Amino acid sequence: MSNPSDYATTTVNVYKVVVTDTEDASFRMEFGATRDAFTVTRDNYASAYTANGNGDGPRTASNIAFEPAKGSSNVYEGHQKEGGYPKGAAEAMYLTTQSGSTDLPSSPRPAAKAAGYSKTGNTADGVMFHVGGNYTSAGGKPTLAGSEACFGIVNSGNSPKNPSNAATNSFINSVVGQANKSQTNPGLIQVVVDPRNKVPGSRTVSP
Repeated sequence: MSNPSDYATTTVNVYKVVVTDTEDASFRMEFGATRDAFTVTRDNYASAYTANGNGDGPRTASNIAFEPAKGSSNVYEGHQKEGGYPKGAAEAMYLTTQSGSTDLPSSPRPAAKAAGYSKTGNTADGVMFHVGGNYTSAGGKPTLAGSEACFGIVNSGNSPKNPSNAATNSFINSVVGQANKSQTNPGLIQVVVDPRNKVPGSRTVSP
C-alpha cells in the first residue's frame, strides 16, 4: 500500500502570529502561520480503495492539529532547531513545555494515534514553527508543505514562484536575535498558543 497521503492536498487557514518583547516596547513583528494538519489514516485509505476500486478516489482526511489540552499551560518555550526543518530547507523553531519536554499535552487527537503520530492521542511531540505552504526543498525542488501538528510559516502571496523559505528564515532569525538581546533572560523565547473555539474537523480530499 502506498503512502496514505500521497498526492492529496487541501487548503487551510492562515493565522496571525504577533511577536513582542517585554524589554523593548518598540519591537513588534507579525507573520502568518497555518496550524491545521490533515492526514489520511491507513484505515481511511483502505476504505477509499475498497469503495473506488483503486487508490485514486476521494478519501477522508482527519485534522490532527495541536491544540493545548484543557487545564494545561498554553505557554511554551521556543528553541531554534539545528539544521532547520525540513533539514537544509529553512530555519525552524521547536516548542517545549516550560519544564523542557517536547511532548506537549494536547486536546484529544485520536486520528494522530491511529496514524502512528502519537502514542496516546493526548500529546503532540516535536511541535515546530517551520516553513509552510509552497517552499523550495534543500535540493532546489518546488515543494508543498505538510504537517503532523506543527505551525507552517507562510509569506504573503505564497506560490510555487513565491516560496516561503526567505520569509521563514527572516522570521525565525529575527525572533532568535531579539531574544538574545535580553538583559534578564538571554535566549528565552516564550510562545503562547491560544486554543481555538472551533477547530476544523475531517474533510474529503482527492489526489
